[in-house]
Amino acid sequence: MVTNFPRSPDRIHGGVEKASLGLVRGLVAFDDLSLHVVAVGAAGGQTEAWSDPPCTVYRVPTSWPGVLTAWNLTRRRVTRCLRRISPDLVHVQGYGGWLSPAVRLPSVFTVHGIQERDLRYTGGRLKRVKRAIVSVVEGRARRRFRHVICISPYVLNELGDQIAGEVCAIDNPVEEAFFDVHRREVPGRLLYVGVLNARKNIHGLLEVAHWLAGAGVSFDFRIAGPPAAAPYAARLRADVARFGLAGRVRFVGALSPEQVREELAQAACLLLASFQETAPVVISEAMAGAVPVVATGVCGVPYMVEDGKTGYVVPSGDMEAMAGKVARVLGDSGLRQAMGAAASAAARNRFHPEVVARRTLDVYAEAVGEEAPAA
Repeated sequence: MVTNFPRSPDRIHGGVEKASLGLVRGLVAFDDLSLHVVAVGAAGGQTEAWSDPPCTVYRVPTSWPGVLTAWNLTRRRVTRCLRRISPDLVHVQGYGGWLSPAVRLPSVFTVHGIQERDLRYTGGRLKRVKRAIVSVVEGRARRRFRHVICISPYVLNELGDQIAGEVCAIDNPVEEAFFDVHRREVPGRLLYVGVLNARKNIHGLLEVAHWLAGAGVSFDFRIAGPPAAAPYAARLRADVARFGLAGRVRFVGALSPEQVREELAQAACLLLASFQETAPVVISEAMAGAVPVVATGVCGVPYMVEDGKTGYVVPSGDMEAMAGKVARVLGDSGLRQAMGAAASAAARNRFHPEVVARRTLDVYAEAVGEEAPAA
C-alpha cells in the first residue's frame, strides 16, 4: 500500500492517514495477506516493523517543494522501494499522480478527494500554480488505473469522465475503538474536530455559537485540532472576543485518537461547516460513537449524514440555519438518542473496518484474478 501513513497510531495527521491506518487494521486480520506500507512523507529512509497493527512500513522521503518534485523524484523513490518488496499488488491511496509507481503490477487506486478543489482554500501564494499542476497530473493518473475505489458517490459524480477503470464504491473505515465509545454526554456540549483552516469554515462555526448565545441556548463548544497557521488562529480568537464567547468556546488543540474518542463520548452534537469535503472521517467517527451530526451539505457530506435521521444537513454558508438545527438537537434528548442510535447502526454497516477490509479484498482479488483470502 502506497499512502500517507502516520508516524505512530497516536500521531495521525489528516484524513488519508486515518483512513489508511483503519484499512490496514482491518486487512491484517486476514491470514493469507502479507501487508507492506510504503509511507510517503517529509522525512524518511528507514524501515519500521510495526506490531500494532502488524505490518512493515517503509518510509520514503519527499523533497522540497513537494508538489513540484513528487511526480519525478518521489515517484522514482517509491518505484525503487516497490521493486525491492516485489508485491503481488499495489494499492495507491490518495494522490495517484504523485505516487503512481512505474512498475508493471496489478494495481488499485483509491481516490480520497479532489485536491485541486481543496486548493481553492489552501495552498498559500502558489495555490494557482499548484492547482494547475495538480489538475493536470491527477487527471492523467486517474485514467491510468484499471481498478478504482471511490470513497463517496460525490467523487464519481465529479470525476467520472477521468476514470477509465472498474469502479467500486467503498467508504473509508473507522477504527473499531470508535464503535465502543461509552456515551457520557455533557448537556449542551458541542464539538468540532479537524484542522483549523478556511476550508473548514471555523469562522462560520463561531457565528453559529454567537447565534446560539443570542437565542439564550445553554452550550459549551470545544474546538479540537491544530491551526493551519498562526495568523488564522489569531483571527479565530479575535472572533471569540468580538462575539462575546469567552467562557463558551474553548480551543483544545490537536488530540490523539483516544482523546477524540473521549471528546465524542461527552459531546451532544458534532458540528462541521466546511465549504469543501469529500468524506470527512470525523463524521464517520462521530456516527460510530452514536453522536448526532449537524453539517453543511457540501460535496460528499449528504451521502454520509441522513438529514433528519442521523443528524441534519444545512445549506453551505447558512449559519443561522445550522444554529437552528443545533438548538433543536440540544433541546430534545429523545431526538439526540434516536439520531445517535441510527447513526451507530448506519456506521456499523458502512464504516466498520471488517466490512471495509472485506470489500477492499474483493477488489484486490479481482485485480490479481484470484479468490479473496478468508478471515
